[in-house]
Amino acid sequence: MILVVFALPQEASVFRHWLAVENRRIHEKIEIAFVGVREQAVRENISAVLQRYHPRLIICGGFSGALNDELSAKTEFSGIESNDGFFV
Repeated sequence: MILVVFALPQEASVFRHWLAVENRRIHEKIEIAFVGVREQAVRENISAVLQRYHPRLIICGGFSGALNDELSAKTEFSGIESNDGFFV
């Protein structure tokens, strides 16, 4: 199973549409989960999500800082692991 994680439901609207259209071509179950914003909320919510689902792959999607005026639409992020194993 693949788990696609977003902070907020509105971030998933395009993905949900794509999934509805392409679902017949996908050969693996895909679940969507929402974990909130800010590090503390994400830490708490992702723990509950991982207890409920046992994915072989987790994909994080979303607007990534769209509420931060200092970031532009073309700002790129990559997974960077912090000292405690939490990816940011």
